Amino acid sequence: MPHPDLSRNTETSSEAEAAATFVGRTSNRRSASPATDVSRYATTTLIGAAAGEFEPIVSAIWTDKNVSAYITAGNLKRHVWHAWLASDFGAQQLLVNSGGELLGHLAGCRNKALLAEAYPDPREGLLSALARLDFRAKGKKFYRDLAQAIGKGGVTAKLVWHSRDLTESQIGMLARLRPEYATQQILDHLLVPFVQPAEVELLCWLLDRLRADLGDDYIRRVLASKRPVGIIRRTLGETPFPAAPWAGTKLLRPVTSQRRLREMAALLRNCLTDEALLWEATSGVLQGGKYFYEWSGNEPALLLARPLVGIGWVVAEADGYQSRGLDPSTIVQIESELATSSDICPSIQPRGMSNILDQLSLA
Repeated sequence: MPHPDLSRNTETSSEAEAAATFVGRTSNRRSASPATDVSRYATTTLIGAAAGEFEPIVSAIWTDKNVSAYITAGNLKRHVWHAWLASDFGAQQLLVNSGGELLGHLAGCRNKALLAEAYPDPREGLLSALARLDFRAKGKKFYRDLAQAIGKGGVTAKLVWHSRDLTESQIGMLARLRPEYATQQILDHLLVPFVQPAEVELLCWLLDRLRADLGDDYIRRVLASKRPVGIIRRTLGETPFPAAPWAGTKLLRPVTSQRRLREMAALLRNCLTDEALLWEATSGVLQGGKYFYEWSGNEPALLLARPLVGIGWVVAEADGYQSRGLDPSTIVQIESELATSSDICPSIQPRGMSNILDQLSLA
């Protein structure tokens, strides 16, 4: 059987188009003999289980007379074939070679040679990573992501080499994480349940922006921290609050920084002593969806104002010590201060009871 010309230059085509073209050219015209129906069904079932989404391509390469060579090849060999077929190089060869030519090449080449063709950049450890996979094929994207993650080297590659329980989503994240941001601390933060690959690109973009503003020393501190997002959150929390929507009065003053908001939380022992809730409140202020005011009368209190677009602001919450409700006399005093400005509603809305506010406010 002639060895395929795998050096021929071809036009770049999407992997899906290449696979469809190849399967269309080499589709098997098997006989409809009833005597072979049972064995063909069993073989098709095995191929479907072992090949997954590669099944159409596999069936076109390993035809009836040699399909057993695919099924009995062993897990590692099949995963090497899948990785080869999933690569850009493999997609190009599907366009220009027959099933027989590809079969001869895939069956005749050693595993390392096939992987070197498919992923020419250094990929030490890719073969051993494939050897740990079970009987079933992975998705095409998985093989490309696996090669890309190992190709990054450093702690990313070591994690892939030594871990036996990384999910396909986590492999996708490792493939997207840039080497300069790949520290063990960052990996520990990312490799937790429910984190999606797109979050890696968000993190890299965020670190790029912070590097431009705060320099390399700051980024090194973030990357070395066990709580990198916590450091970033504290940094963003130091951003000056926007101008208060209402200047307030002597007794009712705007809270103009996260530091002061933290101090008020400590004074009143309310829920904002929790760093996550403090950040949520801070973020709301920075994005224009809320503003806080402190009441310094006989009964200290913290007020939350929410905007009505183009109209003004409404006090949606007013809480005292440990988030308790205020004495009616205190509410009367606060509302008398609010009444001095037309930019803010003169009455405090009951928490969770204002249907109008819920429908019209930004937050």
